Parts: sequence; C-alpha cells; structure tokens
Amino acid sequence: MRNIDRPTLILAFVLAIFLWVYVRVSQETPTVRRVMTRIPVQMVGKVPGIKTSLHPDNLTVNIPIIGRSEAVYGILADEVKVTVEVNDITSAAGMPISRKATVTVPETVKLAGKPPVISIITEQLERKVFPINVSFTVLPREGTQVGQYLVEPADVLVEGTAATMKRVKYVTVPIDPNEPISPGGVKIAPRAVDDNGDRVSDASVLQESVLVRLVSGKGTLGTRKVAVSVPDFRLPRHYLISVAKIRPDQVTLSGDPALLDQLSAYLETDPIDVSHITKDTTLTVRLRIPAGLTVAEGTTVRVDLEVQPAP
Repeated sequence: MRNIDRPTLILAFVLAIFLWVYVRVSQETPTVRRVMTRIPVQMVGKVPGIKTSLHPDNLTVNIPIIGRSEAVYGILADEVKVTVEVNDITSAAGMPISRKATVTVPETVKLAGKPPVISIITEQLERKVFPINVSFTVLPREGTQVGQYLVEPADVLVEGTAATMKRVKYVTVPIDPNEPISPGGVKIAPRAVDDNGDRVSDASVLQESVLVRLVSGKGTLGTRKVAVSVPDFRLPRHYLISVAKIRPDQVTLSGDPALLDQLSAYLETDPIDVSHITKDTTLTVRLRIPAGLTVAEGTTVRVDLEVQPAP
C-alpha cells in the first residue's frame, strides 16, 4: 500500500465514483424499445418519362426505436421520417424495384435495427397531343356573347401511363360564359377529361395555362341550347347497330338571334358509315353547324355505337 502514490489513488477513487453514478443512472432510466406504427413513406425525386409509385404494401411502415423511457414514449409519429430515393431509376421494369429507405428519428432515440426495404412500381409514360376545347361551367344567359373563343396555344401535350392515356378523350378549359373576359384575355389551366367530362387526375397536361380570348362581334349575339342527333344510317347485313350515347348530347349555339330562331330543336352530325363496324365502337363525329353560327363546346362530338348480331 505504501508503494501506491497519491495521484493513482485519487484517480482510482474518481473512476469508482463515475462507475457508481453510471450504474445508478442506468438502473433508474433503463433502455426501452417501441415500435412506431404506420409511418408514411415519402418518395424523393422524379424520373423523366417514368411514373414511380409505392407498392400498396409499402405506403406505410413500422419503425422500431430504442432509447430512454421518457424519450421513446415522448416522440410523436410525425417526428419519424421515412424517405426513399427514386432519382437513380433509369427505366421502367416489369417487376417492382427494391430500394432501402432512409429513416430519420429525433436525436434522443436511435433506430432499432436496419432501415426498411421499399418496393417501387415503375411505369413508362406516354405523350400525346390534344386540341383544346372550351367547356362551359354554367349555361349562358340569353344574349351573352359566346362561341368565338380563341385559345393560345391551340394544342397541348398530355402525359400519362398507357392506361391513363386511354381514358383521356379531350383537353378542355372551363369557362363561365356569363363572366366578361378582358380584351387581353385570361389565363386558364387546361384539364384532361374522359368521355363523361370528368377530370383524369393522373394525366398531366404539360402546359400550366393557356390564354383564352373572346373575339369581339358586332351587335349582340344570341345563344341557344340544342340537342345533338345522329342521322339515320344503313345497317349492315349481319349486325344491328344503335346509338347508345352522344357526348355531349347538347351544345350551345351562338350567333345572330334571327338565325337561331330558324333552327330546329336538334343539331345533326355528319353521316356515319357503319358498314365496317362489327363491335361496340366510339367514334368522333363532326357537327353540321349552320353558316353564321358557332358551337362553344367544339365542332365534334363522341358517339358510342352498340352492336349486336342480327337475328
């Protein structure tokens, strides 16, 4: 004992105290484990020409964390972030692509285990040019000056997956015909719509807005809503063909009130040749618009034909 110098004894005493304190603290605040459930997974990045989406089974994940009791149970779900990068994807694969997620937790706790592996679904995107039509959000009041709208640009690119692009039938700009448009025009966001006029939300119109102008006319233009009809057509020998639906089945004509008064209750389309049709088909058919009048909804309609074998 006499051979041990005083500094060594002091150091040993201090270390003993620290060890005792550490043991006491560890016993009083033990480490616990908790699983944070249903944490949303967020994709980071975008791949040109490819649609990326999370596999339905990976929309949310469970994240285990570990730490002191008060820290672990004091954390809220939105303090845990799970992200997955998709920037490095170069092509659309037939099978889901696996990517390791990045998990961010508060500094007071740690991730217990490895980050989850996320499955990414990839689909090739297609592009197609569509002309822009004007659609009315409400019926024009009598005497409203409508029907002579100019849209710039007149065509836009639409992007989506193959399944999405099959649903897109038109690109429209919605207009309230009763609201005046300034001489310089108004910018409106075009939207891709299906046969029923409903927006195709997963189709991207690659033009943020288009300029819509109303061409001034002389005098006051009248407006009239008329139904659309298809002229009778000659049936082929082996099939019965009927018109199931016309979209839109009503259009708004505008022009000289005297010309509108002379119209019948129906506006016909061009004749349809059904000699080559053997199954249910949808056709785009041009309207037969009288001279001096215009149709605000566009010059064509979609006609659904229903085909059955002849008895």
